Amino acid sequence: MAKRRRNTSGRGPAAPAVGRAPSGGESKPETFDFLGFTHCCAKRWSDGGFTVIRTSMAKLLGAAVKKIGQTLKAMRATTLDEQGKWLGAVERGWLGYHAVPRNFATINSFRDRVIEAWRRALRRRSQKAARGISWPAMRALAARFIPRATILHPYPSQRLGVTT
Repeated sequence: MAKRRRNTSGRGPAAPAVGRAPSGGESKPETFDFLGFTHCCAKRWSDGGFTVIRTSMAKLLGAAVKKIGQTLKAMRATTLDEQGKWLGAVERGWLGYHAVPRNFATINSFRDRVIEAWRRALRRRSQKAARGISWPAMRALAARFIPRATILHPYPSQRLGVTT
């Protein structure tokens, strides 16, 4: 019987799982950035087959959080309700695009970083506020205005009815 060759290219259906370098000292499978996501080869949880996962690009996530912080600085004099409603709308917009399967850690990280930016902005409102809003109070504000991170989009096979 012929000996089967192992895929050592790091790409395609026989590529090793994310985070595990193939044997022979090669690097991890290649990734590429497209439409705001970093695409990478991975193994399916269900049957161990090949799939491509999408995670939000770290560079764009950081830039978005920075821009939110700058906008909060400009909105410093507005009420907490107005700031909270605006941040909730921003979070819903981010989730509307980035809440794809297997991207939960990234969208949850985005929510946490937005809450941290909001807390930082609230601390700069006055000398009294500089002592800081407590984390339990901040969590209550976040629960009131900022939606929880959830996956909104189905897997492509469910959405498109694709069978492979």
